[in-house]
Amino acid sequence: INKLIRRPENGPALRHSVRMNNTVIPSETHHPDRGAATAEYAIATVAAAGFAGLLAVVLKSSPIQNLLTDLISGALSFVS
Repeated sequence: INKLIRRPENGPALRHSVRMNNTVIPSETHHPDRGAATAEYAIATVAAAGFAGLLAVVLKSSPIQNLLTDLISGALSFVS
């Protein structure tokens, strides 16, 4: 099977497979969901970054820092 590159007038190069009888068959079919997984990963990444930012703001607050300090001190005194 030979690979040919055909460039339409105003479009990108298309790669086609050619059979012995010179019938052109597209080597790649068009998938309407192509790139959907990438978009889902991007949305999940943005959501995770937003959650991390919110968590950082909450953990920097004085009441939460005091609570965590007391919790860690209590756990360390229980071990000793």
